[in-house]
Amino acid sequence: MLMIDQGSYGVFVTAGVLQGVVNGMAVAQGPAIIYEAVGLDVYPHAMGLVNVMYGVGDVMINIFGGESLFVCVFRQYLTRELI
Repeated sequence: MLMIDQGSYGVFVTAGVLQGVVNGMAVAQGPAIIYEAVGLDVYPHAMGLVNVMYGVGDVMINIFGGESLFVCVFRQYLTRELI
């Protein structure tokens, strides 16, 4: 986990809002793009696949981003200190 010492949380709030706006635009336009690409007949199946890929991405980002490794190492550190 990356901890940055800032005198104010304004930087973090601004970064979070900007990330939410950009991500919100991408997620909101996704269904329209899929509809234009595949048409009405295949749209439900295509959106199901898109949602599955969002879920796979949410799971894999922890592995590629190192969060799961951090959690495992931190958990081992805590159990050694508490025992």
